Amino acid sequence: MAAQPVVTAFWRQASDHSRRVAVREGGVEVTYGELAARAGRLAGLLRRRGTGPDDVVAVRLPRGADQVAAVLGVALAGAAYLPMDPAHPHGRAAAVLRLAGAGVPLVTSPEEAGRWRADGVEVLGSAAAADGASDGASDVPFEGPGEYPPDRLAYVIYTSGSTGEPKGVMIDHHALAVFAGSQVDAHDLAPGDRVAMVASPGFDAAVFDTWPALTSGATITVADTATVLTPELLRDWLVAERVKALFLTVAIGTPLLGMSWPADGALRTLMVGGERLTARPAPGQPFRVVNIYGPTEATVFTTGGLVTPDGDGLPPIGGPVAEAELHVLDAGLRPVPPGEVGELHIGGPGVARGYFRRPDLTAERFTTDDAGGRRYRTGDLVRLRPDGEYDFIGRTDDQVKIRGNRIEPDELRAVVEEHPDVVAAHVSVRHRETPDAHLVAYVVTGSGGAAPTDLGEHLAERLPAFMLPRHVVALPALPLSANGKVDRAALPEPAAPGSAAGATGLDEVEAAVVGVWRQVLSLEAIGRDDSFFDLGGHSLLLADVHRRLTGELGYAVELVELFEHHTVRGLADRLRRGGEGAEEARAEPVELASASFRSSGRDRLRRLRAQRRGTTNAEGAQR
Repeated sequence: MAAQPVVTAFWRQASDHSRRVAVREGGVEVTYGELAARAGRLAGLLRRRGTGPDDVVAVRLPRGADQVAAVLGVALAGAAYLPMDPAHPHGRAAAVLRLAGAGVPLVTSPEEAGRWRADGVEVLGSAAAADGASDGASDVPFEGPGEYPPDRLAYVIYTSGSTGEPKGVMIDHHALAVFAGSQVDAHDLAPGDRVAMVASPGFDAAVFDTWPALTSGATITVADTATVLTPELLRDWLVAERVKALFLTVAIGTPLLGMSWPADGALRTLMVGGERLTARPAPGQPFRVVNIYGPTEATVFTTGGLVTPDGDGLPPIGGPVAEAELHVLDAGLRPVPPGEVGELHIGGPGVARGYFRRPDLTAERFTTDDAGGRRYRTGDLVRLRPDGEYDFIGRTDDQVKIRGNRIEPDELRAVVEEHPDVVAAHVSVRHRETPDAHLVAYVVTGSGGAAPTDLGEHLAERLPAFMLPRHVVALPALPLSANGKVDRAALPEPAAPGSAAGATGLDEVEAAVVGVWRQVLSLEAIGRDDSFFDLGGHSLLLADVHRRLTGELGYAVELVELFEHHTVRGLADRLRRGGEGAEEARAEPVELASASFRSSGRDRLRRLRAQRRGTTNAEGAQR
């Protein structure tokens, strides 16, 4: 029996059970009927403007009911949605829209609409999805999704690209339907069940957060950023919300594996993936833990394996899911014997159509088998075990996963070399297979001197936070091997971050901040004006700082404020004020990061403040 298109399955749920809750967000519930009405209004607007099959519509909204209604509306119109993370800088989003092609409309928030219109982008604000079209025809009823051929494009999602530009992966409706159906069956999802929405919209894990629930009559329950980034809060939220199944990146999910959980909780399956899993669950957990592997080009999940408390070595990535066909081949595309290492090629219904508007890249990574089926060449090295599961061994190239995000170092290198003062660059990955994996950019300038002072701002305007290098090292020239390639072994280790002598004469509050940062960052020399982010910190570590400051030391401060007050001096000033005057302080202009390697101020500050009003997210949860 052919898999039912997700829009058809959703529309049936909304038609037959309109009062069931589709989305829970911050205590507000949206029913299937309400969600269908909101999505239908956007779909009607898109159809009246001529949007149809294989057209692409971008959606740049934070995770939540508005974002779900928007992607539904695009799908109901017969078009493909392009999810974009609103935490990514405007320059990065603009580059993705440029690659997607002229004429791609954008569904976004009212706060962002004006800037995009100034860029010449056709904007369909989120109000169009929620409150009706602006063309005076919003009272025209939407009559349903119609027919969906299996090869119709469902979504395009952009990932890091080795050519210096992100590349858009095209997933059709058959692939999406098979994936959604497989997850409904795997988790036995039914009306009344709840699935957590924790992934950032531009991360393909958001496909799991959305479609299995909406096609089965279950409820999506939306987590805020502070909850996602704080293990204890996330555990308590999952218990209170009675979530049955969720997927988390390894960085976020690992702390939950060793926690104590109530025996009568609703959680049945915790899936973790996105990078190598090194931990196992504590004995007696009342839910199963599944190690997930899957490239975006194969529709989210390709393999899954149960992770037991005991076992030798790292947990395997399991066996095929969602009808995936796995082939372990050598360099000549010949099968390797079980137990030997080879490159994983994936076949089956989940394989993407290819890369959007890039037939050259498609030809490089997608092949055809003897029966005419498509295969994706992953670049991942695996080994088939005697028990039928697979071990992940490594990569055939430089691609790396950092906190669940796929990164091609050559994309960062290309952006570094776009700076007018940089004549050559190389990007290296340090501590590749550890939780401390990070990027180092080596640059050569025209003068042969220090790195440009505005390089951090240049990068932050064009790249998401997870792609920014922790260190930039200026060299007079890149070291070369005998064959003319960069000699990676000769690249120097970056100097340890932080002020050489550290801060002196600290008062009690400053000393407390420095003490916490030393514990979290494993650094000794920390100065008053050092930025937490430039010292190697990121959002997950910032959640640990928040836990220590509030739980252990008793300071009153919101997690989101730590993104603003990111220096020792600034954070100590905020902690001295306590709860008094906090609102006035938030209204002041604040520079969110130093000139080095974090996104500069105004856009990110607006997102952080909007989060307090419940309208957006700070950073994507996968960071």
